[in-house]
Amino acid sequence: MRPPESTSLMDEPTFLLRAVTWHFGSGDAFFVGWGLVVLASALYARGAKRSRVFLVGILALIWLILADVIPVSPQFRDWVLFLAILRILVGRKTLQPRGTLILFAISVAPVCISELFNQWPIQHVAPKAASVAIIGDSVTAGLNAGDHTWPRQLAEATGRTVYDASQQGATVKSALTQLEKLDGRGDVLWIEIGGNDILESLPSDVYAERLDELLAATTQRYKQVVLMEIPAPPGGGRYGATQRRLAAKYRLPLVPKRQFVGVLTSKGGTQDGVHLANAGHQQMAEVVQRALGWPRQGAGKDNGPYLRCE
Repeated sequence: MRPPESTSLMDEPTFLLRAVTWHFGSGDAFFVGWGLVVLASALYARGAKRSRVFLVGILALIWLILADVIPVSPQFRDWVLFLAILRILVGRKTLQPRGTLILFAISVAPVCISELFNQWPIQHVAPKAASVAIIGDSVTAGLNAGDHTWPRQLAEATGRTVYDASQQGATVKSALTQLEKLDGRGDVLWIEIGGNDILESLPSDVYAERLDELLAATTQRYKQVVLMEIPAPPGGGRYGATQRRLAAKYRLPLVPKRQFVGVLTSKGGTQDGVHLANAGHQQMAEVVQRALGWPRQGAGKDNGPYLRCE
């Protein structure tokens, strides 16, 4: 992601800020929001006061809006939310309380199960690959000259070749330049890009067009491409939906944003909440290593070649 203009770094985020970031960035808020929907219907079924049911329903709506992670069509989500509010307002004239609870439970279960599958870590996508090429921004390239970046640590840990074309301030559009610099090297291509586009609120349709162009170009050059799901702030679900849609279009393994956020919110993982500290780079290297299915080499073995592509 784009480094700050100032040379001074922010302090590491507080525990509370990291907890909030994890809750909404990892997707946990999605399950809490739908849980509140079921709770509201359960309260109604037990004959609770309408004001209490309405309050829980409003909290559910707020949580789902902030979570903004919709693995199904927005029309389905809107239908369920509309039905929830309608039942609270019209009382018991059209449906019995127990029927309301059953209806919501049936409606919510497939949505949550679908999201669980989307968040399941991918593993062993390229265990036989001898090398990896990397497209990324400053989360990968590092913020300072002395950063022990995760591509370097990946080469050291596995003994396999790493071609690193990542650049500070890179965007989905500029990533095409990184692709040219890689010149087809590497058995598998790893993409960590898009954070700067999201932070700068690039229009979602432009973001989708540029990411589509990038993935079309990369899949022409590489037989195996792995895409990292980039977490977005509350209200940025359209970016996440685009990533998932295009990953499905090009049949690419998508590393769940939950793993990305897990590194960003770990104690000592970042320098400023966004850019990784050396401990964060180590954790990210382990995420990539597990996803590729590369075992760690034994002590005393030579480091794998690490090559910058500039």
